[in-house]
Order: sequence, then C-alpha cells, then structure tokens
Amino acid sequence: MGDHKCMNEYYPPDYDPDKLPRLKTMKNLPGGQGRDRIMEIRTMLPWNIRCNTCGHYMYRGTKFNSRVEAATDYPKYLEYITIRRFYIRCTNCVSNITFITDPEAIDYAMEAGATRLFETRRLNATLEKEEKEKREKDAKENPMAALEKRTQDSQKEMLLMDRLSELTEERKAKLKISDNHLLSNIREGAEERIKREEDLLTKAARQVMRKEEELDEDEPEFETFKKILEDRKRKTEMAPPGVPGKKKKTVDNKKALSKGFGGIKVKGKSITKNEISSETSQETTPESQNCPLPSNEPPSSSNPFGLDYASDSDSD
Repeated sequence: MGDHKCMNEYYPPDYDPDKLPRLKTMKNLPGGQGRDRIMEIRTMLPWNIRCNTCGHYMYRGTKFNSRVEAATDYPKYLEYITIRRFYIRCTNCVSNITFITDPEAIDYAMEAGATRLFETRRLNATLEKEEKEKREKDAKENPMAALEKRTQDSQKEMLLMDRLSELTEERKAKLKISDNHLLSNIREGAEERIKREEDLLTKAARQVMRKEEELDEDEPEFETFKKILEDRKRKTEMAPPGVPGKKKKTVDNKKALSKGFGGIKVKGKSITKNEISSETSQETTPESQNCPLPSNEPPSSSNPFGLDYASDSDSD
C-alpha cells in the first residue's frame, strides 16, 4: 500500500523528467502519429457500440486493455486540455477501434472502427442545445423578439420579488409575538389539557359503572349456587356417622355362590355349598358382628342371590 500511495518515492533535487527514457511508440500509424508516446491502461467502454467490420455488439462497461496517446492532430480545448485517443480491439474480429475524449460535451466521441448506438439522453441534450442557439439567434436578428423576452424576464422578476416580500412579512409576523399572545396560547393549552383529563375520567367512571351493573345482574345466579352448596353441606352434616355418603354396587361372589348355586369347580376341585358357607362364616369378625345398624335404617332382608347394594340417593 505504501508503494501504491507513492509514499516511498524519492525525487532528488536535480530531477529532470526530460532525461527519462521515452515510452514505446507505435509506428506506421495514419497521420504520422508514430512519434507520440503510448500508455497501456485498463479501461471500459463508455457507451454501447457496434463493430463496423463484423457487426458484433459491445456494451457499456466492457473492460479492455487499451493504449492511450495524446491526439496531437486535434487542437487543445480552451488551449489547455489535451484530447486523448484510445485504441481497443473488437472482442470478435480483433479489429482496431478508436475513440477520443470530448471535454466540451464532458463525454467521449467515436472516431473509427465502430458506430455508437442511439441514446435518448444524448439526443435530448442535442435538441436542447440547438433550440437554445436558435432562440439566441432570433433574439439578435429580431429586435421585437428581444424586447418581448426582456418584458417577460422583467415580469418574472417582479413576481419573484413580490413573493419574496410576502415571505419576509410572514417571517417577521411569526417573530413578533407579544406577551398577551403567549399568555393566551398557554391558557388555551391548559384548558385543552383539563378538558382531555375530564374526558378520560368520565370514560373510566362509565367503565366502572358498567362493570358494577354486570355484577348486579349476575348476583341472583350466584345466590342460587350458594344456596345449593349450603343445602348439600347441611345434608352431609345431618347424615348418621355409621352410614357413608354413597356406596358403589358390590357383589360378594362367595355369598352368591353359597346362597344361589350348589357349587363350582376351581382348578379341578369341586366346591360345595357347605364349604363356601363355612369360609364366609370364618371371615366375619367380632367387630362386624358387634356393629349396630343405624336407627333410621331398617334391617336388611335376606337376599336369595347374596347381593348387597348401596343406596344411590344423596340422603343416605
């Protein structure tokens, strides 16, 4: 990067660029251009072109290794800016194509070997330039046209001045603000703020009242539900201690077999009715024998099938 920025180059006090060796020159060029210095640079096409030899199209931005020289056959622009000539080759037929710089139009101009394609922007610029030159020529030749132009210019200037004075007065009126005007602005702002706060409070109060009305409407349903819960609780408290709230339907298989059937066969053994009744009598404990029945429940009647059912009602 240091060499790229030319920070390490040293120019001695006796440096003379004329003593440097000459660059390569191109011989046998038309117009006696072989004695000019040639530089090789990397450049791009400034516009779309069409080769005159093979008809191949090359588009804007195509990169070329070009040779550049000073076009001494063209005069310097404004006696100061040198016009440069670029040499490139067609990418299809390798024929020479040349174009030069055009400092007057701030553009490039096609010289030989190819044709520049049509561009609307360049055409519009050319037409505007021709129209402007025509107007200037007519104004010089026709004195009445020049007078009309001066009249139009003076009218435009007067309109601009009037508009400028209006803007200046508006600006001054904005800057000249009295104390009363400031106080009135502050008072109006305070009144608007108070009104806005009152609107917010009114809106919040309406929302609260609406919620209270909804709660009042839902109160009968809540009271009904509360009464149902109190009735259920009262019923459970009034039930006797020995009777559970609700029993599932259960079946004692051994009692059913002993009372309802003669016997069954289990793993190759026959069980008689007497054996089953003896086993059921041994399983009963003194606690179950001594447990008294509830006073409000009648004694259970003998069931021929030995099935015990629990009550499904909530009043047990």
